Amino acid sequence: MCGIAGIFNPKGIITDEIKTVSKVLRHRGPDDEGFYLLLRGNLSNEYRGEETIEEQSDMPHISEVQESPILALIHRRLSIIDITKQGHQPLVSETDRFSMIFNGEVYNYKEIRKELISMGFHFKSNSDTEVVLNAFIQWGEKCVEKFVGMWAFAIYDKLNQTITLSRDRFGIKPLYFYRRNSFFAFASEIKALLKLSEVDPRISNENVGSFLCYGTTSSPYQNLFSYIEDAEPGCNYVYNLKSSIVTKTPYYSLSEAIPQSTSTLNENMEMFESYFDDSIALHLRSDVEIGSCLSGGLDSSAIVYKASKQLGDVCLKTFTASYKNTSIDESKYAKMVAKELDNVEDNYLYPDSKTMVADLSKMLYHQDLPIGSTSIFAQWEVMKSANQHKVKVLLDGQGADETLGGYTNFAGIYLIELLKKGRFGHFMSDYLKLKDNFNPKIREALLK
Repeated sequence: MCGIAGIFNPKGIITDEIKTVSKVLRHRGPDDEGFYLLLRGNLSNEYRGEETIEEQSDMPHISEVQESPILALIHRRLSIIDITKQGHQPLVSETDRFSMIFNGEVYNYKEIRKELISMGFHFKSNSDTEVVLNAFIQWGEKCVEKFVGMWAFAIYDKLNQTITLSRDRFGIKPLYFYRRNSFFAFASEIKALLKLSEVDPRISNENVGSFLCYGTTSSPYQNLFSYIEDAEPGCNYVYNLKSSIVTKTPYYSLSEAIPQSTSTLNENMEMFESYFDDSIALHLRSDVEIGSCLSGGLDSSAIVYKASKQLGDVCLKTFTASYKNTSIDESKYAKMVAKELDNVEDNYLYPDSKTMVADLSKMLYHQDLPIGSTSIFAQWEVMKSANQHKVKVLLDGQGADETLGGYTNFAGIYLIELLKKGRFGHFMSDYLKLKDNFNPKIREALLK
């Protein structure tokens, strides 16, 4: 996790606000700090801040800037891949045309790097960030179609006077932007945008009303502010500094990406396991220690098992939220998984109401938006425990419940859909299979 932000204002940007935005995003990237500023006359330079790594001390300090810049790119780094100074951001191309800030990880960067080298590209670092920048130089916006990973990045093109924003296929990495007249700004978190005097912080009554009624906004890609927009997953945005026009280009659709399968169940299962193995192998690419969440559910259990086998003798630390109340505690399942794996060091934590009340304000501040469930607090405690154990990178099964069986209500929805389609024989067959192999209370799931 890193923090990125950018500000464009042809009237000039207040330098203190640039530094404030960086401080707000510090928790996302405490390892390094960097700035890219564009001044009038098309003059640009990189700057260091109070927390820039010592190896970059030859850079001018941002406090030395005498005039108001018109463009600022801000980066806070959590070092994962290539933790040397070569991974410092913002990253500027050799020709000085492109400048980039990047949050996330492109897991297949080694394969893309090899392809780019064969095309004549040279690399100064071993980072995936440099791969992303050179891929953009080679293929433009379409470079994201080659990426396997999660990302939010911004690339400034000095020649064409554009800023390209991109968000990964499923919106794992957050990205928000604000535009009004000729002012444009973006950031990893809303709270960073709210520190800018040009940003109108008014709340959308429509969105708040929808959230209070339904627990979500009427559109899936809206927040509670009137003028702050969510960058949509699977989309690229190009902002033209001259015309102030934003052009959105979708590059991914889940429904279009998945072909209709003609394979048998066994063939599909073998294919799924192969893809799953490959995905775990890619996600284990890191220059720092990797751990995993372990809830005891099918998703995280499968991830921990596969990761453990691929790591061999390397220790894998896992983190599990546990409860004294046995009716809701699932740690026994996590312990069953950990017990079977020699290289797993399982850690258990116990979220409680007193800690939740004490941490509530801080948790909501970092969450940026209201929460609809106390399960967020359990995740908060898990991440806190991982941080205390100095584990920077966590594998997780969040969002995979529907894929690997998941919660009981998904089975009920599946059965209802069979009935709606008139597939009664299929319904009875799968009902009995689910009752025997998934949950004996499948009738309750159906009635729900």
